[in-house]
Amino acid sequence: MNSNGVTRKLCCIGAALLMLWLHAYPQKIQYSRQNFRLPYSDGMQLVADISGFHHVLSFAVNQQPAIYIFDAQLQLHSKKVLQFTLRQSNDVKIIPFPGFYYLYIHQTGSTKHELWRIDPEGDRVALSEMFQQVIETSLNKNTATLQLVNKNNQLFIIGNTYYDAIEKIGSTVVQVDKNLKVEISKNVFYSFKLYEEQLKQLMLAGDDLLILKTANDSIGNSLQLIKADLETGTLLTSFFYSGSNAYQGPAFRYNAIDSSIIIYSMIQSTVFITKLNHLLDQVEPITYLKKQFSKNVSDNFLLVNGKTPQWISVSNSNIRFRRNATSPYDRGFDNNIDQTDAGRWDDYLSKMPQRQVSGAYRYNVNSNSIPAIRFSLLNAQFKLINDSIVANDKASYTLRSGQYANVMLGKKSYLFLAQTFFNKNHGLLMISENGGNYLSARDIRVFEKYEYLLPQLKAVNNEYVILPFTYKREVGLVKITLDK
Repeated sequence: MNSNGVTRKLCCIGAALLMLWLHAYPQKIQYSRQNFRLPYSDGMQLVADISGFHHVLSFAVNQQPAIYIFDAQLQLHSKKVLQFTLRQSNDVKIIPFPGFYYLYIHQTGSTKHELWRIDPEGDRVALSEMFQQVIETSLNKNTATLQLVNKNNQLFIIGNTYYDAIEKIGSTVVQVDKNLKVEISKNVFYSFKLYEEQLKQLMLAGDDLLILKTANDSIGNSLQLIKADLETGTLLTSFFYSGSNAYQGPAFRYNAIDSSIIIYSMIQSTVFITKLNHLLDQVEPITYLKKQFSKNVSDNFLLVNGKTPQWISVSNSNIRFRRNATSPYDRGFDNNIDQTDAGRWDDYLSKMPQRQVSGAYRYNVNSNSIPAIRFSLLNAQFKLINDSIVANDKASYTLRSGQYANVMLGKKSYLFLAQTFFNKNHGLLMISENGGNYLSARDIRVFEKYEYLLPQLKAVNNEYVILPFTYKREVGLVKITLDK
């Protein structure tokens, strides 16, 4: 990229940001020495640093998945093809481990689950037969997509089954060794009303299972976080109520260092956020941020400062909405629940909104401009320290809020966003807290003709980030090392 291109980008950003300091930091950027041709760039997954190798997996409906293998110097090393055809109804998950990863594929609604272990050279070991035995003996021939989790370099399998007769979900957590022999199996049950509640998030945290769900019943709307002890089955529950207003896009962040939990959600155009301890007691009172979506703001990226800073993203669906997911590798959480009454459950799923994925935006016809993006810095008590708004202008400069990633490098949390300029050139912007209670924006001087797939960005060894890019029908990798 020439110096004129850098100047143009810096000027555009500087005009758009308020109280968001712009710095041009030294960066080392390395591109792959050889790219590969791929017509379906949306169906990709990057697995970084498998003993020095980087794998890009290509998934396309009615085609055989392929693995493109790059070495540590980003030279295209080899290509491996998996000998099966991916269907539209398949869920695809990748679970990284040191030196290898698992590839899990499930055909939605069936009892067929397939699993492979893949090494740095792309050689595969088929584990489907042993995996099916674990499912049939420990997970009740589950027809739902399972959750596979790497916890302390041990493989855990989580299956969820809804029991209509008792209106409960039973979650089974199974730990297996490298040969898929069951070492531990635990079960917990919690209430779930099929037509009133939605399961939003489920996470294995230490010896507990954390479950987030919403409810809309005769009392009104509520948000519930459940902590289920896998050893005793004891349940702790924290309730939040919002009357006639629904919780939109609720989620939680778990901090493994102190076992604290940050819960956040949208309630109409207000951001709800609070913090709980390991007993689900509030350690910070509920905070309502009511002005985050003024001035035509559609997306708010909030950095919660503290010992472990965390980026949080919330969106106002009244300003803009995203296209629905149609790809086989990005399906909603509802596929993770098995059923004992298929007819009722299928009817329930048909009424559930599909999971939303980042992609091209469509705006309300009454909107005269592209929605703006707000960046906010909060202290550990969720008090607003400062705020910045990027008023996007499609004619000159646009930050693409649907194309972002946040990673930890060392003890610092970084937000990366894609940029598009008036001449259809592309760029990257990195934002972090700069030690003086303000947000610092850093321009990443990438080649401006490439389009960068930020949802696939990975941090490696606290040293650098790596992500795929596309150019026309070619795909490659770019490695970005920031000067310390």
